[in-house]
Amino acid sequence: GMTVVSVTVTALDGTKKTYQILANRAEDPESTTLPNENAGAKTLAELSVDGGIISPAFNSEKYDYYLIMPLGTQRITVNAVPTDPQAQVNISGNTRLNMGTNLVTVRVTAGDESVQEYKITVQVGDTVPKTTEIPDDIFIPELPAPPEVPPEQNAEAGGGDFAWWWLAIAGGGGIGIGILLEHFVLPAFDKKRQF
Repeated sequence: GMTVVSVTVTALDGTKKTYQILANRAEDPESTTLPNENAGAKTLAELSVDGGIISPAFNSEKYDYYLIMPLGTQRITVNAVPTDPQAQVNISGNTRLNMGTNLVTVRVTAGDESVQEYKITVQVGDTVPKTTEIPDDIFIPELPAPPEVPPEQNAEAGGGDFAWWWLAIAGGGGIGIGILLEHFVLPAFDKKRQF
């Protein structure tokens, strides 16, 4: 099945870089393992995640899955229905998800205490491992666009034009003061200035 292997390199200054290897282990065609008579008692009939699509498609005989969720996802709801109604299902790791790789385990315990685990590797965030080994059937969700921030409204009465009128009046007043100084006040102190 699918397994994500993370390799973290830490530099001397403490900065870290993480590389991810997505490994898909195939079944051994020459395997001589005999079927377990109680295998059906500890398997799942259904496995799904609300708001996401696991890959590959669910098969009761496949035990490793991969899931990509949007940035900010902190928990997922896993729906697991056992094949045997008497079997017990325990889900762990589906809360307090971190950005990056998380492991969710679905543990099925049959009446004879035999156990089978299904594992879902959950990648949280908008960074998908850059590798050509990702199967074509992996579902990559479209991440929502950030919300548009409305322009700030002018808190003063009369809207934005109110401030511009005050600037126009202040500018006009400055010109008026300049004319007053140039033609009336300064000539009073300087007898040589002409009107």
